[in-house]
Amino acid sequence: VNFCIKAFTDEVGNSITPSEIISIKPDSLDALTVSWQRVTGVSEYELLRAESQNGIYTTVYTGNGLTYRDENVELNKTYYYKIRVYDGQEPLDSPVESYILKLPAATISSVTSDNTGITITWNRLSEVDGYRIYRSEDGANYDEIATMTDTYSYKDTSVQYNKTFYY
Repeated sequence: VNFCIKAFTDEVGNSITPSEIISIKPDSLDALTVSWQRVTGVSEYELLRAESQNGIYTTVYTGNGLTYRDENVELNKTYYYKIRVYDGQEPLDSPVESYILKLPAATISSVTSDNTGITITWNRLSEVDGYRIYRSEDGANYDEIATMTDTYSYKDTSVQYNKTFYY
């Protein structure tokens, strides 16, 4: 006895399309949140990550959500992400998106001077252990002049009168 089994769908021409990554945003200094587009007809998404664009991608998330918080990241390292959905057994990958998690730069909020030096003050950054102060006389070549912890200002007393400095 021979059997023939045929499978079919009544939704002619409705194939699954790949998802797309909408955003990659830092949550902290050690986490990124990746968000992607919903795809009609898809009940599960795979988020894959690699450390180079053409590297080996590993699955970091499988589920029906549209966001994932990646807590396994390091500062100053580029990560490449793509979303995979399946059209039957056929995997469909989104375009690759990359992100490098960088330590934010402090913003100088004020600069004052008096006859003893120049005082710079900056806005506090959460989750940092300290600040390095750099100075330049030409605006291009900077040298580290101090490291500060637990304070958000520095007085440079080694400046010369009537000379321009950059911080």
